Amino acid sequence: MMKTAHCVAAAVLGTLLICLIQDVAASPAGTVTVKCCENFKPTPTVHKRLVSYKKTIGCSIPAIVFTNRRNMRICAKANEKWVQTAVRFLEKGLKKRREKKTLKSQHFKTI
Repeated sequence: MMKTAHCVAAAVLGTLLICLIQDVAASPAGTVTVKCCENFKPTPTVHKRLVSYKKTIGCSIPAIVFTNRRNMRICAKANEKWVQTAVRFLEKGLKKRREKKTLKSQHFKTI
């Protein structure tokens, strides 16, 4: 009986873990992550090399985790000016891409 309870618990935890991984992997730029940063980049990064970002939640130091073109993760303190500027830069780029995608889909619908 005890083995069955352990198997059920393991199956439930495994299912929850898979759902969490899929949710984080499918999330667009500007979402949140549950992992906290231990080391922070002290100097600014060139904005054009960044492709996405996520905000950390529940951490002792609020941070932004950037992903660059090489798929490297860069932790930075959320309150630093260069970090806020980089987030605005990425948001502006995302907005343009969304508008462009919407225009393309409307163009194909009218033809």
